[in-house]
Amino acid sequence: MILKFYDFWPLWVTYLFIISLLFFAAEIGFYSGKARKIKVVDTEAEDKQTGSIMAASLGLLALLLAFSFNTSTNIHTERKNLVLKEANAIGTLYLRTRLFDLEQAHELREILREYITLRINMVRDLSNASLKEKIERSEVLHDRIWTLVTEISQDMDKTVGTIQLIHAANEVIDLHSERINAGLKRIPVVSSFILLFIALLTLALMGYQSGLNGARVLIPRTALILSLATVMIVIVDLDRPGGDLVEISQHSIESLQEQLQ
Repeated sequence: MILKFYDFWPLWVTYLFIISLLFFAAEIGFYSGKARKIKVVDTEAEDKQTGSIMAASLGLLALLLAFSFNTSTNIHTERKNLVLKEANAIGTLYLRTRLFDLEQAHELREILREYITLRINMVRDLSNASLKEKIERSEVLHDRIWTLVTEISQDMDKTVGTIQLIHAANEVIDLHSERINAGLKRIPVVSSFILLFIALLTLALMGYQSGLNGARVLIPRTALILSLATVMIVIVDLDRPGGDLVEISQHSIESLQEQLQ
């Protein structure tokens, strides 16, 4: 199963959920600090220690954000590159079929036209049921492609053209598996929870220190929360197989479809 249940949540819902959690953590910290200030006469020493711990927590949060962002960017880049690579592979196989004036070569070109349409539709209708159906259809077409390539190679013996045809067909089939694996690559769920947990603790510490000082500093806190939530939502979008904010361009494979038509 490529898509998880949370992949179908609208991004704005996830965004508001993260903001709400961070604000809630900050408010809990603030009222805890305010209650602590009433009990302790001299809060200066505790305020300094809290500031040092908060600085360490902010550093850890920055490290986790950078790691998660880098991981999601690499996953997104790999998926984007595979689209171009697959378009080139299908185009190469199509051109090499034109070296043979055989019935199998004509049928192979018709299959490739259907195959490339199938690959484009795969990302237009993102649901597990639709993906499963299109993956199964792709594998059926792979079997037929390989059968036709085998028949051509038997009819034409082992010429340079047939060897190149076999290599091109094999690459198209292999890239199917690579794209499936790229779709399965995700940021570990435990890493996402750790990132969110550290962010909540950091905001709680900030709120606690504000409570000790008796100053709410709502505007700076809001700016930090919005910044953190925005970076997190971009990480979530990059991690999804079908991003909403940062989409994977299908221009190369769509251009090839127009040429093959």
